[in-house]
Amino acid sequence: MEKLIHPILTAFTGFCLLFCFWAIPAGLTADTSFSAVIPPAPGVSDTDSDGDGLPDWWEARYFPSANPGPADDPDRDGLNNKKEYQSGTNPLESDSDEDGLSDYQEIYRYFTDPLLEDTDRGGNSDGYETAGAASPLNPDDDASAEVFSISLREGWNLICLPISPLNTDISSVLAPIAGKYEVVWTYQKGNWKSYDPVTPPFSDFFSMETGAGYWIKMSESASLIISGTSPPKSVSLSKKWNLVGYNSGTPQDIETAFSSVSGKVSAVWTFINGQWQLFDPVTPPFSNLFSISPACGYWVYAEEDCTWTLP
Repeated sequence: MEKLIHPILTAFTGFCLLFCFWAIPAGLTADTSFSAVIPPAPGVSDTDSDGDGLPDWWEARYFPSANPGPADDPDRDGLNNKKEYQSGTNPLESDSDEDGLSDYQEIYRYFTDPLLEDTDRGGNSDGYETAGAASPLNPDDDASAEVFSISLREGWNLICLPISPLNTDISSVLAPIAGKYEVVWTYQKGNWKSYDPVTPPFSDFFSMETGAGYWIKMSESASLIISGTSPPKSVSLSKKWNLVGYNSGTPQDIETAFSSVSGKVSAVWTFINGQWQLFDPVTPPFSNLFSISPACGYWVYAEEDCTWTLP
């Protein structure tokens, strides 16, 4: 019996080997080490007709009517097209996974996954964790700083920072919306100052702090996540117009909020959702601004130099 089984096993083994070699798709060879062989996806080819390092299928997917250059950076996130292709990120979106960090920041600064909103799978997005001084690579840590999210709409927004940022450098403060804003303006001591993220050398202010108001023009809607500490309660006002911020994360009745400068302020304006709103303490019936809100910037007309202190 044993003599019979041995020839049968030999024949069966030979048949299996023959079948395996016969079943290998054209273009692949047998791999006796059993290392992984990953075939291309159906209909996808690595053909690169123009030899620029970007496969034809990738160019057709993102640039169907154009011929992109490998060094181009259409979403202005710091990664050129070739790096976007190599990373699997979207060359037309600066934040492919929409976690508040640009693809460039994820790859080169935080070493997180630009295609995964929560790299450490701890429950908070990478942007939220980095804004709160936590590690996006450690699921067990907690943010030690206050965090505030400011919703920005496409077009002009009048904002302030309701908490003092950990790093006041403007490029750091606005890093979560990199590539999504065009310019920032502020008004300091009677003079306009601007910041241009495309050509910073032509800018004349480079930090963002509490107590100041900022006009920011967005090319698309986005959320600006700010982390930091509680701001001071007082803001200095100069005679005439001041572009200031509201140093609190809690809304207040506007008359209560400005009670410390009652009789010294004759107008407060803000710009919300594309509409101007006014508080006129002299003739209240003409007012349509009745509360003061976190993250909003305000034009305040002071009749004299004074200090606005929140109650």
